[in-house]
Amino acid sequence: MRMRKLWIAVAAGVCVGGVAIGAAVASSYVRGSNPPAAPPPAQAGADLASGVRGAAELEAQARETFEAINGTPVQNDAAGVLRAWAINGAMDRCMEAHGYPGWDWSQGRTVAPAADPLSASTFFARPLGMPVSETALEIRTQIAGEEALMAVHPDKAENAVIDICIEQTPPAPDARVSRASQPPQAQRLREAWWQLTYDIDAEFGDLERYHRCLDDAHLSVLEESGQPAGELGEVMASLVPASNDIPASVDADPSTFSAAWRHLVDTERDVSQVDWACRADVYTAHVDEVAAAIATFADDHAEQIDQTRRAWADVLERAEALGFDPHTRELTP
Repeated sequence: MRMRKLWIAVAAGVCVGGVAIGAAVASSYVRGSNPPAAPPPAQAGADLASGVRGAAELEAQARETFEAINGTPVQNDAAGVLRAWAINGAMDRCMEAHGYPGWDWSQGRTVAPAADPLSASTFFARPLGMPVSETALEIRTQIAGEEALMAVHPDKAENAVIDICIEQTPPAPDARVSRASQPPQAQRLREAWWQLTYDIDAEFGDLERYHRCLDDAHLSVLEESGQPAGELGEVMASLVPASNDIPASVDADPSTFSAAWRHLVDTERDVSQVDWACRADVYTAHVDEVAAAIATFADDHAEQIDQTRRAWADVLERAEALGFDPHTRELTP
């Protein structure tokens, strides 16, 4: 198919504002050859916050600052709408002028999950988080949209018009697309945020010991893939199944899970247990210091953060003008 591809974030490596959501798995696992015992399986993900001192407070504090920089999930959905329009708007107008008003410029737009604001940190990401399956559940519609886009086969007449419109509408440069879809200062602040997470990891953790701890656990998902501990995030992301294997909601009856989905969540639960066991001592010993570092970051960048927060509100307003509903997060072009 020669139709110009819409901007799509592949489910296995979905990025929101440049943050690889699934990558938290790769950067969250291990410390020492004798790690503390993992909490029981019932205390998984956000539910663990009540059992780890300072965890809920740290994530809430980090989220307040990070979402002002990176946008909320709804604002990131809005950015996906603006990004799709910046790339395909001219193509849409051309197709309509040639008799194809139903050509969907928005198909394949990105859908933003609620990211762990500290997912870029190896040691201070959410305790026992399950970022790959959680993300897949939230972006199920995007995965389905991508699959549908790849299955489109226009007839000969439409293909001829597509060829004409591709010639008449040169691709939008990446810089223009970026300017059209997100605050210009957001990327600089993201980089500063990532540097903060790098610095706290370097100060309080030991990545080599963490990876050794993962290796010592002999995780089957790594041994079967033949990959080292440092590639765990990518290995886990590769387990995300097709959209029809992803449950419709987080509350779906487990008895309805497909074999592919059950394999993902069972594997991720095992990995998350090992991850937490390998970094729990670092997290619990330094959670207060990390909270203090985030507070200092917010103070040092207060003016830029406030400007970016206001600019994200403008992103949402412009997306609404294109038919985006912030309440349902659906788009009616």
